Amino acid sequence: MLSVRSLGIREFTREVVPYLLEREVENNLLLGIAEQHAGLPEPASDAVWLALEDDGAIVGAAVRTPPHYVAVSHLPPGAARAVARFFVQLGNVPDGASGPDEHGRDVLVALREELGGLVELRSPETIYELTSVLDIGVTPGSARTATADDLEVVKAYFEAFARELVLPPGMDVAAMAGAHVARGTALLWEDGGPRALACRARKTPTGSAIAPVYTPPESRRRGYGAAVTAALARRLLDAGDRFVCLFADQKNPTANHVYQRVGFRRVGDFNVWKLG
Repeated sequence: MLSVRSLGIREFTREVVPYLLEREVENNLLLGIAEQHAGLPEPASDAVWLALEDDGAIVGAAVRTPPHYVAVSHLPPGAARAVARFFVQLGNVPDGASGPDEHGRDVLVALREELGGLVELRSPETIYELTSVLDIGVTPGSARTATADDLEVVKAYFEAFARELVLPPGMDVAAMAGAHVARGTALLWEDGGPRALACRARKTPTGSAIAPVYTPPESRRRGYGAAVTAALARRLLDAGDRFVCLFADQKNPTANHVYQRVGFRRVGDFNVWKLG
């Protein structure tokens, strides 16, 4: 019988992460969130970590760290409704959901039956994986790690990226930019000044996810975005990652072409939905 079990982050890491690792690239968002929170000195009191079980076997997962949307894995029949019912009973209902294919939408459809509203597709994305960087030719300039002196440039790139993609609420992009600079996870392509940015967004047990990748309009169509993405991917693979992955907006054919040139191959679809 299908059931929902609420866990702490340590239980989630011990019991659910091994299940998610069976599809590590597809579940990179859930895995990255879990790794980040597992490393906090004090667990976030409002975070929700759910295991979906069928006769004791884990068959799915859902995570919410307010104010962000709930993120889900592939869910078996009936599980989306069970997740929705959990949040209704909790009294803290998310107004958006993300996950592979239609699984995030299914949670919001079940919530809509309880609360009303309209389910809208906010961002259709493709999950890409790379295990070897292709030769993309020579691009003028070189890659370098962003330093404290670059903080304002990195912040400006993050803010422009957020405006262009209309990111979900709850993201403090200025703080995110500062954290990347402090950790040394932001890479700039330099050619007479900064031209493009790529960051390592999160770590999974055997790989890394890249986000954001941003090139300002005045520097586009010169190969800078491909060059900085390739440089970061190569650094991550050389450092021991088995794979590098990223999400690409399906409405941006240029970005998808760039990632494929670098060596990224499609894994599947990942959609972000909003309940309005």
